[in-house]
Amino acid sequence: AGGEPGVGAVGRSEMGAEVDIEGRAEADAAPDAEAGAERGAERGEEDGAEGDGADGGAAGCMDSPDGFPVSSAPWRQSVIASPASVPRSPAEMPAPPLPSRTGGTLLRPGVMAMQRVLAQVTGGGVTCRPLLLCLELGMLKLQGMLGATFTLAARNDAGNVRKVRAVLARLHPEATVRDALADELARRDHVPGLPPKGATLATASAAMGLTWLLRSLHFCSLLIEGLLGMPVWARATSLTEPLHAAYRRSLQPFHGWLMQSVFARGAKSLPTLDALTETLCPGAVSREAQEAAVREDLEAFAAAGARLCEEVGREFAAMQLVDLRKV
Repeated sequence: AGGEPGVGAVGRSEMGAEVDIEGRAEADAAPDAEAGAERGAERGEEDGAEGDGADGGAAGCMDSPDGFPVSSAPWRQSVIASPASVPRSPAEMPAPPLPSRTGGTLLRPGVMAMQRVLAQVTGGGVTCRPLLLCLELGMLKLQGMLGATFTLAARNDAGNVRKVRAVLARLHPEATVRDALADELARRDHVPGLPPKGATLATASAAMGLTWLLRSLHFCSLLIEGLLGMPVWARATSLTEPLHAAYRRSLQPFHGWLMQSVFARGAKSLPTLDALTETLCPGAVSREAQEAAVREDLEAFAAAGARLCEEVGREFAAMQLVDLRKV
């Protein structure tokens, strides 16, 4: 499932994946952040770097009732649905995001974008362009705060975003994930399949880019869950333990021994929870306000991230496009 080199400048991350070293999506917390991110991503497309998967998370390790091993899919397989259950009724739609209790963190624009995507899910599924934008504003920004190794992972996932956008350019503006996957199936880009073999996805495809973006999002959501569960006395210690717990439930099933060893080395550069809190919410009026804002946004990120993985994962399962190969 490795990516092909793009035509722009690329480098190789510590995780072993090719990453873009020139074009990155611009996303700020200002009111026009979404427009800025769109413009930045468009410029990144010209650089042509490919993404793919040595950086992202994957799935858990339980078995689901329908026969999909959880470790075989890029999302939380406990909610895998049959094709007939993919359409969602209005009653199942998530409620609009609640007003903030605090001033928010640097993740707030991304969290709000993720919540808007979920609030707008219809029977046709998740619309691609808002999905990509919320990943740029949220997940990629969070990855960039986790140390050098994950900054490279963010660049790699920015390449995956550009890969999906390249496919969307030939589809209508409101194309959903389902539309993009169906278009590539019609072009015979992929070989569908069920476990234990699974599907074979084309490298330079929206399906492959989305697969690794979902794995990254799942990993980040699991990591945040682990961070929120850390006791107070551990705030000044490394995040290595929750990171490895998230890794075992996400990336590891899709990594060979080499990638597992590379990840283990890269995990040593993580900040402490106290340092991450300061990075997420600098200049807070008080420590209490800072911690409240960070907890609020991290909780919202983890919840929205898990829901997005579930929503998009339904489409992959319905079309038998779960790629189980390791990198």
